[in-house]
Amino acid sequence: DKWYESIGQSGHYSCETNRIPAVLLLSHDTDKHRREITLASAVCAKFGIRLYVQKIPAPLPKPTAMFPRLKSERRRMLAIHDSTPFCRLA
Repeated sequence: DKWYESIGQSGHYSCETNRIPAVLLLSHDTDKHRREITLASAVCAKFGIRLYVQKIPAPLPKPTAMFPRLKSERRRMLAIHDSTPFCRLA
């Protein structure tokens, strides 16, 4: 999401190490990411920074999206667990 920070970092470390600046973007195949890649590509071209893009698989859905009851069940189980003492003092 903060690809623009990589532009400044690559320029800074390029000066510090006397190496060619480069940026590696890890991206899901979504419309938002395609737009960001296009913007990053234009900025990198303007400043002479190499741009590499690596596609990565889309993230898995959150468990609560797959199992809507999971969140309420977990709360119930935690409430039961918290109210049950681990040991009783005599």
